[in-house]
Amino acid sequence: MAFNFFNLNKETKVEPKNDSENNLTESFFNFSTNHNLPKITESNQYDWISYGDNNDYPSYLEDLYSNSPTHQGIVDTKSLIVAGDSYTVDDTLISEEQKLLLNQMLNYIDGKNDIEHFITTIAKDFELYGAMAIEVIWSLDFTKIVKINRISPKYIRSGKFVDGNIEAYFYSRKWTDRKSEKIRIPSFDVNNKEDARQLLYIPLQLIQNEYYGEAQYFATRNWIDLEAQTGIYYRSLLDNGFNPSVIFKFYNKPKTVDAEEIIVKGLKKSFMGVKTNNKMVAVFSNNKETAPDIIPIEVSNIDKQFVIIAGQVSEKILIGHRITTPELFGISIPGQLGSGDFNVKIDAFTKFVIRPNQAVIERLINKLFKLNGLSINFKITPYTLTTNTNTNTNF
Repeated sequence: MAFNFFNLNKETKVEPKNDSENNLTESFFNFSTNHNLPKITESNQYDWISYGDNNDYPSYLEDLYSNSPTHQGIVDTKSLIVAGDSYTVDDTLISEEQKLLLNQMLNYIDGKNDIEHFITTIAKDFELYGAMAIEVIWSLDFTKIVKINRISPKYIRSGKFVDGNIEAYFYSRKWTDRKSEKIRIPSFDVNNKEDARQLLYIPLQLIQNEYYGEAQYFATRNWIDLEAQTGIYYRSLLDNGFNPSVIFKFYNKPKTVDAEEIIVKGLKKSFMGVKTNNKMVAVFSNNKETAPDIIPIEVSNIDKQFVIIAGQVSEKILIGHRITTPELFGISIPGQLGSGDFNVKIDAFTKFVIRPNQAVIERLINKLFKLNGLSINFKITPYTLTTNTNTNTNF
């Protein structure tokens, strides 16, 4: 029998979409809510579903993780909390011989690493990519599972729906290279007695598409991107000595375009320099009356701007990650640490954010082990947090 937990079902087949429908109207300002939405493309040319521009959306998620310190800290901490402090196994219902097989799987689940390492990596995948990809290797006679491998979801692309099911996934180390090797891996199915290598793809949630999992922070990705871009902007200001951009107004307009270009090139050479990132604008007009009024943005109050933007960004990232206790993630909120509602927030965060993801991992391990005849109760051991009021809280 096949577990519905592992299968993605669909009642009707998705027809390929016209790419022109996803084109955004070009304008000076674009406030479309579709900014940075992954582009899901089904093509008759390929057996897999393209994921993002150039089929590389997971790399965009990795860029967010690498360039946003707040987001990175939250992802790292949440994944460690989900992975837990260890695990417990109730093996009272299995024989001594089965316990030997159990210990072997716990210590060498992928042939090299133990179950704790396995849980840590898939918990990180769940937080970062919004999905887990598990390769299951069957014995030659299909009587038991001999190896369980974690595969990074970045290397996996979904196959198309066939009769309401995804029958296969595809693996490649470099999806941006069309010439790279694409390996077909059949979807996990206990009734499949032909393919010893099968793949379990477990999405965290499916909202904007029907193929690829979406992380909990999906709605706040633009704010995460903004934090990264803000850092780049202020680094540029620092490199320039906090010098503002400059506008040059000429009230005697050159007679030819070539003459304008000579003046602009000369200004760039003398003003901008080789290593600076200063911006320069040259405005030519016939006289003062026809000259446009342009007001540059001053950087004299840059510290106030930074405080406002940084506060908004941090707040939105925390909301996107459903964080109720920012102090646990190294984000200080004056007056809240140790307050009477701290344990209440911990309980809410545990119940609605951490435990659901832990439960997915626990069910996965218990069901896979059960296929090997090991009826156990595998549980992740939660961390224990001691507040300054001597109250213990598990999560």
